[in-house]
Amino acid sequence: MNARHSPILLLLLLSATWCGFPAARPAAAADLTVCPAGPPTCGYSTVQAAVDAASSGDTIKVAEGTYSGVSAHGSHVQVVYIGKGITIRGGYTTAFAEPPNPLAHPTTLDAQGQGHVVYIPYLGSYTVVTLDGLRLTSGYASEPISGDDTGGGLRADGTSGDRVVIRDCWIGGNTAEAGGAGGIALDFTELELIDSTVISNTGTGVILWQSDSPLLTGNTIAGNSAGGVTILGAEYGDGLDIRGNAFTGNAGNGIYLSDIDSDGHNDLIVGNTFDGNNPGLNGKYIN
Repeated sequence: MNARHSPILLLLLLSATWCGFPAARPAAAADLTVCPAGPPTCGYSTVQAAVDAASSGDTIKVAEGTYSGVSAHGSHVQVVYIGKGITIRGGYTTAFAEPPNPLAHPTTLDAQGQGHVVYIPYLGSYTVVTLDGLRLTSGYASEPISGDDTGGGLRADGTSGDRVVIRDCWIGGNTAEAGGAGGIALDFTELELIDSTVISNTGTGVILWQSDSPLLTGNTIAGNSAGGVTILGAEYGDGLDIRGNAFTGNAGNGIYLSDIDSDGHNDLIVGNTFDGNNPGLNGKYIN
């Protein structure tokens, strides 16, 4: 073919490409598997290795057993560092059949007092991390050890729109420095805490700072040494939703609220029970 005609051929080829072939699609979300034995029984022997290999949107299925051993990422030390929007789900056998059963097949992340159990950094708006059916224990939030003084069980530093969903988890026996949360501490990140137990942590059970639109429903918050739940500065979003929780035997407030949105029209705090807290419900603003 004459060289003068090559632009026409190129145009025809491009037209065929545009019209005849679909655009590339994002890869489908994948399931990764973790068990204490590792390959070939499952994909990985540690949760952190699976998280490192995962892409946003993936689900990591973790078989029963205890997973310990901390590692340093940046300035923080933890068992699991989650820097992407993924789901980690426990309660499986090594068959990884659905549905999982966390009671029959407990999946424990144990920091052994050497750092956070889980740390989640700033991820960018509208990123969701989900923890489902896990036991988080023996975290220690201390500046010289973990790089932070709060959130022994879980610490998240985010921005408005980031969200952590904790469902059917047990978070107990964790420690923070004085004034911190032994169990869960979130800065700016939104929280959904559903059907979980936050128990016997040294420090407050849950502390949320500028965590917009928190949802806490169906939980047991019990026996924490410096109060159950503290929510500070939730001034935006769709309001508080705190329903059907049991606050029991916390050595401090069951719930403490401060600097919550001034109109309160969207705040819902109903159906909770308080027993043996000191006092049960306190704060500058109560709906």
